[in-house]
Amino acid sequence: MRTETLALFLAALSLCGCTRPRTAPTRGRPVAQGKAKGLLASPDGTRLAWLERCARSPLPQAPPTCDLLVAPTEGGPAVRVAGGVSSLEGGYAFGPEGTLAALADVDAASGTGTLVVDRPGLAPERVAPAVSFFGFGPKGELGFVSAGELHLAGPGGSPARVEGAGSVATFEFDPSDPSELLARRPAAAGGELVRVSGRVGRVQSRAAAGEYAWSPDGRFVAATVRGPGGTWDLALWAASGEKPPATLARDVQAFSFSRDGSALAFLAGMAPGKPGDLYAAPLEGVREPGRVRPERVASGVGEFRWSSGAARLAWLESFDPRVRAGTLGVGGPGARAATFGKNVTAFDLSPTAAPVAFLEHVTAGGYSVDLRLAPSGAEPVVTVARGVFGFEFAPDGRWLYYRTNCLRNAEACDLFRIPAAGLAAGEAPERVAEGVKSFEFDRAIPDRLLLGFARKDLAALDLAVWQGARLVPVDEVVSPGSARFLPPDGRRIAYVVVAPDRPGVYVAPLP
Repeated sequence: MRTETLALFLAALSLCGCTRPRTAPTRGRPVAQGKAKGLLASPDGTRLAWLERCARSPLPQAPPTCDLLVAPTEGGPAVRVAGGVSSLEGGYAFGPEGTLAALADVDAASGTGTLVVDRPGLAPERVAPAVSFFGFGPKGELGFVSAGELHLAGPGGSPARVEGAGSVATFEFDPSDPSELLARRPAAAGGELVRVSGRVGRVQSRAAAGEYAWSPDGRFVAATVRGPGGTWDLALWAASGEKPPATLARDVQAFSFSRDGSALAFLAGMAPGKPGDLYAAPLEGVREPGRVRPERVASGVGEFRWSSGAARLAWLESFDPRVRAGTLGVGGPGARAATFGKNVTAFDLSPTAAPVAFLEHVTAGGYSVDLRLAPSGAEPVVTVARGVFGFEFAPDGRWLYYRTNCLRNAEACDLFRIPAAGLAAGEAPERVAEGVKSFEFDRAIPDRLLLGFARKDLAALDLAVWQGARLVPVDEVVSPGSARFLPPDGRRIAYVVVAPDRPGVYVAPLP
């Protein structure tokens, strides 16, 4: 049976028009054997963590809890870090320098557990009980909330309680200065926003705070706070926090800084079934929040987001919340907006240049979901393909990839790519592979993709890597969503195999 399955897999790959693989899947090297889930890799790629031996929670709606294990990527015995770890995302995490932290013996009713820290080369350490929240700073600092008290530890250091930061629920490190934090008290304790500087906390806002965030460059702090009329108002502080904030708008539902911190966008005036108004404000060169001047960008907006690589904003206006569709708008602070399509449900901005791609639902000539591209970020717009399920610009912005010609409820599609600037006259899309369920970019080498091919016999994928018009099979019967290129150079892939005869965590080298 396995020989037949492998033969079919290789035959399917050969149909893509790429170089046919000359070898069978490597199947990688087992790091650990047995059922596994929730695979994570350390930022330097030297360690892998995963869950196994999961058990149901005594509360019906609570997630299962599991044993957390960690092992060196290059081989070595797996170490049990903790038991009773929640299988939900955020129950365990790696810090930037490779420290692994987790909440053990989680109590489903209170959501608290014992914080356990595992550092490379040392035995796991139980740090504090009754921890409800933890997180890492940009240089490996560790913060956690134990019995409502905020504690901080430097990289590899011992934790200490922060004075003036009691009765807090969550916190966020300043991305540019890990000695600065924001912490929020729960609504039952007033919802105040507390500013921590030099391990001493003071109240930043006595009004109840909702969403809060540092700007990516650390120059500003923004938060929605309860206003006099009971609405959520958007407040903006300078990073020093020495002066009162500027109130940028009333009745704000969501806000977001651009990736470089040079602009701020927010939605105001939304209500159930009613979209809001989108505003944007430039922050570059501005030092005082009182000098920030938001401008209305569009009305009737239901969704918005920034480009991953530039201060370019995209949104859906004339938004219909029943079908989550609208007219696509693209612009930014001080830029003239351009609009595209009428029934747009998904969109993507090139991370490096002007192109914008989107899915539009059309009925002319029969119902279809068409992928459309505006190469210059303005008219004219070209139709790339009809019947598209999934698309994305490459990390370097050179190519637009998309899946079409799908079968089995989009489980198997043709994967194509075209230049982000559009096709020249006489050019045709480049077919990458057939039968593709998923694709993921290697952020170190944008022209290299990890492809998943859905199986019919199990809820699993067969993996291959595509680079330079060559398709190389990697392994079979892999848990969907578990595979990832490993840092620092993407020359290895880690994944979880769910085949009944060889389950476990694997690492495969790449050519």
